[in-house]
Amino acid sequence: MTSPGRIAWARRRAALAKVWREFGRSRSGLVGLAALGGIALLALLAPLWIGEDDLSVIRATGGILAPPSGDYWLGTDHAGRSVLELTIYGTRVSLLVGIAAAVLSVGIGTIVGMLSGHFGRWVSAISVQIGRASCRERV
Repeated sequence: MTSPGRIAWARRRAALAKVWREFGRSRSGLVGLAALGGIALLALLAPLWIGEDDLSVIRATGGILAPPSGDYWLGTDHAGRSVLELTIYGTRVSLLVGIAAAVLSVGIGTIVGMLSGHFGRWVSAISVQIGRASCRERV
């Protein structure tokens, strides 16, 4: 006889397979996933090819405000640093903030949903009114 845990995991796997099957049909979704994956990979691997010297204001090797060239694809900034390397390195912070915001919103939504489900009508009514008030267009 199968245990309830195995049944639950089988249902989860089936649901995940259905999600991926539906997602695989969306060309724009796959392109977006590939782009996000590429950007995340670029951000994670940035310290491997962008050294501390490339980010240093004191040891910058480029000319001040140089236009794009073969050495500096996006040009340089006021300190002679590569704008492309600064952008790639800055992607790390942007991804971290985005992931933290997503995790925080899922956590808050889970807590509010659990409270609404447990306490019932009045908590649910209050959370709906707060949601409506926050989504109203401000003039």
